[in-house]
Amino acid sequence: MKLNYVVEGKGEPLIFLHGLSDDLRYWEVLTSTLKKKYQVIRIDLRGHGESELGDDEITIDTYADDLKDLLDDLKIDAGNLIGFSLGGRCCNGFCNQISELCIFDCIDVNFCEMR
Repeated sequence: MKLNYVVEGKGEPLIFLHGLSDDLRYWEVLTSTLKKKYQVIRIDLRGHGESELGDDEITIDTYADDLKDLLDDLKIDAGNLIGFSLGGRCCNGFCNQISELCIFDCIDVNFCEMR
């Protein structure tokens, strides 16, 4: 199973995870400045962007396992995870392994009225 990712810059790792139906390009504007001071890693989650879908059942644990395997391959044992929506959910299992965790999720303010 191949995950697409981009590594730019040097320094403390900042790992960016996009939301559902997005891809690693979501973070381009923000990371264009951050890569001057940090090692920026942007990942296409499984089935998104240029990453393969694979044959496994897709769950949050599947995404988290993919992330763990990639961080192991890149020999990253500490860093900072930034994720929103689906990407934020994938970050939850890394609280003990990561220096800082930034998880955010947006919901339409009219969500309850729409239902």
